[in-house]
Amino acid sequence: MASNIIKIIICILLLKFCNSIVMPDGKHIKSYASMGLTSVPRNMSTEIQMLDMSHNQISEIHRLDFQPLMRMTFLNLSFNLIKVIPAEVFQFNTDLTYLDLSNNLLHNTECSFLRYTVALTYLDISYNKYEIMILGEEFLSLPRLNFLGLSTANLSKHNLEFKSPLEIDTVFLGLDNIIVYEYRSLKGLKSKKLHISLPKNESMARTIVTDAILSSLSLELSNVLFTSGNNIYHEKETPFLKNQKLSSLILNNLMLTWTSFLGMLKDIWSSSLISLFINNITIIGKVEQLNFTYNDTSLKALTLKKVRFTIVYMDHVYLTTLFINMNIQNLSVTEAPMVFMNCPTYNSTLHFLDLSNNVLSDQASQVCPNFPVLESIILRGNKFKQISKVSKMTKMMKALKHFDVSGSQLHYDGGPEECGWLESLVKLNMSFNNLQHTVFKCLPEKVEILDLQYNKITYIPRNLVHLTCLKQLYIGFNHLSSLPGCSDFKNIELLVVENNLLHSISSEIFKDCNNLTILNARNNPYQCTCDLYNFISHSNRLDMKLVGWPDMYKCKYPDVFNGTGLKDFSLPELSCNIPLLVITVLIIAFAFTFSMLALCRYLDLPWYFRMVWQWTQTKRRVLKKKSSQLLPDMKFHAFVSYSQLDSDWVKEYLIPNLEKGDKPLRICQHQRDFIAGKSIIENIINCIEKSYKSIFVLSSNFIKSEWCHYELYFAHHKLFSENADNLILILLEPIPQYTIPAKYYRLKGLMAKRTYLEWPKNKIKHGLFWANLRAVIDISLPETEMVTCV
Repeated sequence: MASNIIKIIICILLLKFCNSIVMPDGKHIKSYASMGLTSVPRNMSTEIQMLDMSHNQISEIHRLDFQPLMRMTFLNLSFNLIKVIPAEVFQFNTDLTYLDLSNNLLHNTECSFLRYTVALTYLDISYNKYEIMILGEEFLSLPRLNFLGLSTANLSKHNLEFKSPLEIDTVFLGLDNIIVYEYRSLKGLKSKKLHISLPKNESMARTIVTDAILSSLSLELSNVLFTSGNNIYHEKETPFLKNQKLSSLILNNLMLTWTSFLGMLKDIWSSSLISLFINNITIIGKVEQLNFTYNDTSLKALTLKKVRFTIVYMDHVYLTTLFINMNIQNLSVTEAPMVFMNCPTYNSTLHFLDLSNNVLSDQASQVCPNFPVLESIILRGNKFKQISKVSKMTKMMKALKHFDVSGSQLHYDGGPEECGWLESLVKLNMSFNNLQHTVFKCLPEKVEILDLQYNKITYIPRNLVHLTCLKQLYIGFNHLSSLPGCSDFKNIELLVVENNLLHSISSEIFKDCNNLTILNARNNPYQCTCDLYNFISHSNRLDMKLVGWPDMYKCKYPDVFNGTGLKDFSLPELSCNIPLLVITVLIIAFAFTFSMLALCRYLDLPWYFRMVWQWTQTKRRVLKKKSSQLLPDMKFHAFVSYSQLDSDWVKEYLIPNLEKGDKPLRICQHQRDFIAGKSIIENIINCIEKSYKSIFVLSSNFIKSEWCHYELYFAHHKLFSENADNLILILLEPIPQYTIPAKYYRLKGLMAKRTYLEWPKNKIKHGLFWANLRAVIDISLPETEMVTCV
């Protein structure tokens, strides 16, 4: 359905009358095309303005079928099976401007249904079953009609004569199936343009062509299939010379011999014709080298599109020379097997030359001085490869402004000295080629419009100082990942970079490109970062139009923003404002430093430093002693560290259970074994070093005792300095981690990483507890009489 709606809109836009029509929105357009309908649907919305029911099987139209559609302006009923149209069917559709009833089965010559369509501008009733077409009084009610499509099987002199001075802009006559045609039957038509589809009967077609030439100001003929004879008309005196008002001729699907083609051109050369357009021409038979005299002519434009020859071998030099020497202003020979582009024999009058979609190659390029007034040359879709050769073609064309060599196989790897562009070239199109960034070394200095779309350019080198005149740059559909500023082309007004690999566009483009008014950067894989955020914040600049904004600008990276519209993308101001970010970082750094100093004071870290210093000094003094003065390495099985508030448990349970029995253990207890006269720190270090293990009795009281933490500190130091597993933790009661002050982080770490023994409340489990503890510290120590920490 959507495709049919599009067809409707395109069809209307091609017609002149649509200039006065305001296109309705989607809800006012309805398409039933190709849905197998056999009748007009009921209960259609009264809001419908455009209705398409083409390509169905509707055979009957009723008087009230379109009564609800009073706002309808467009109706397409083509390609159905309709035989009769009731006279009152459109009495409620007075706003109808477009009516297509072509390719049905209408047979009655009366068109009484037209009496109510006074606003009609387009009417097509061609290819029905009319035996005789008579333009009756009904057409007098159509003063705005500017397109009329007709067809009939029989056409005589008076059938197409209007009974009032009704002038129609365009008349189409589908005479493909005509049986009887009377010469001069087209004399009564008063139209600016006449378009006729000719029958296959060659004799009748010749008569119609001659008649059409004599009756029109602008003529279009389709299916001109004349495969025999020397001309496309039968009169000895050419009708082109009789009608000195005919100015434009279009021939579609033309088939004739080379002799007939040249004969027609000779007659046209002496006629009043200004423009000749031949689309899809087939030359049958041999191409002979016949003379062609270029007399003074009114013809200004000749277009040959889709030229075919039935023979393979021919003199291409002759063909090229014939056309290139024509004394006209505009010449187009496209989609033809032209392999050469010869230089004219004398100074050419051509202003415009189009040789696109041929087979021209580098061998066809040559420096030619005989184009003194040539302003535009179109060579798109050929086989050119080297820019150095193509550019030198323009060297002597002093008036050339526009050069198009798109759609070839151009590449460039050389230096600027190999290029020979005309310096005054204004517009250059090299799109759809194989060009890379090196092409910027080979460009005309004064080019204003440059089209490099659909190439393989990865970046624009920053050496474009010579392009100071560039105003429009089209470089979409390449592989650009970044854009330069406008320092090398300060006069740029329009920049197209759509469908590249751009991750961002710097906001500097708004500052550097002062003359830029239109930017097309849609459909790129944008990386939504600060650079792009700054660009978006400037996107509402009033003097620049951003084409496709905002629907066609979306984030691609990072994945979290994939598919997000750039308009909806945002970042914190702090992350993209560098000065603000620096100030914020300095403030945070200052606050962190101040906080760390306060924290150090709160956690009493200076105390730990003093303890380390005292421990170091003690170790240094011990190391200075002679080895003979040192006591044996191990004097105790274990050193016990505990809080004074837990001394009852130590004295009642721990000491008795370890020092009794057949194999009593030697336990170092500070109340009993510390030597008077020595500092507490030195006593602690000596006892820890002379003990095989260090037992710490952990409880809430232990946490509150600073001396217990000193002992834990030095025992932990021995663990790392000697790589010895000498710590035993006994947990008298559960101690949650959050109850341990932050400054005792070492205890937290030990409790988190080491396995500890829990004192069981159940007396039955005490035996196993003591057995496990003795097993850990039970080793053989040297015999000694005096067990003290010295």
